[in-house]
This record gives sequence, C-alpha cells and structure tokens, in this order.
Amino acid sequence: MGLQDGIKKDYSNKTDYLWLGSSGTILKGLDLAVEYFKVHPEFTLHVVSNADGDFIRTTGADQCANIHFYGFVNISSELFRGIARKCSFLVYPSCTEGLPGAVVNSMLYGIIPIVTRWAAFDEVEKLGYLLEDMTIGSVETAINWSQSLSEREVAHLSQACQHYVRENYTL
Repeated sequence: MGLQDGIKKDYSNKTDYLWLGSSGTILKGLDLAVEYFKVHPEFTLHVVSNADGDFIRTTGADQCANIHFYGFVNISSELFRGIARKCSFLVYPSCTEGLPGAVVNSMLYGIIPIVTRWAAFDEVEKLGYLLEDMTIGSVETAINWSQSLSEREVAHLSQACQHYVRENYTL
C-alpha cells in the first residue's frame, strides 16, 4: 500500500489549504500565505513545518483561529493523511528550490499545487496554478481561481496530480 492509498478526499471542501515545508519558511513564502489567511478567516491554512516560534508570533499567526501549525509531521502518518483528506490545494509561493519535494509529496496525496515558477514543473498550469509573482495579490488571485473550480474540476485535477507523480517520480 502506497503513502497516498486509501485517502478519501472531500472534493467539495475548498476552504482548507496546505503549506508544507521545512526550514527557510520566508524563502518558501509562508509569510505571504499567513498574511493572506490572516485577513480571510473563511479559509483555513494548515501549516506542516518546523516554523520557528518567533516567526509565528511576529506574523501574528498564533492569534488566528484559521491558521493551524502542526510542526514536523511524517508524510506517511495518519495525522498527515487526515490533513491531506481536508486540503485540496497547496499554497507554496516559494522563491527558491526548483521543484521541491513538498510539491511532489502534496500532489501524491491529490493536493493541487498553487506555486511560483521557482517551485513549479513543466505541466503545472495543466495540473494546478502558477502564481504570477510573489505578492499577496497574486496569492489572492490564485485562491479566487481555486474557489471558481467546480467539485468535478477539483476531483479531476486532484486525480491528475496523483497520476502525474506516480508516472514521473519514484520514492
């Protein structure tokens, strides 16, 4: 059984988003994601990261009921599987890395990428959303795009992401 096997996603839930990453959270755009979600309590951001406590306090994210920090979570754990069931989209406005493992691993769980060109791959615009730049306005445009998708479109993209990763990457 693979990491993503057995995940039953709720494609109608478009209010929960994931940010997955390790150290270097500002270079990977967590600050932009937090700033957006702070003023949009109708959406929830699940942050799976070793985000530093000073970062969390400085951004005020610790005061937001819609932003949840989990710390390090093994991607094969039941906790991560539960988060992946909720989230249809990865918000990852990174300015570094090339195609990061966070994007590939999220897609393996059927999470549709919303990424910058620095965190993208050739087919990103067929399987997700390419952020125009690293601004809150660009994140807002991407979230609006994700909200405009029908449940059927979300299901199709989610399944296409899983298929793409299975066909192009190995553990």
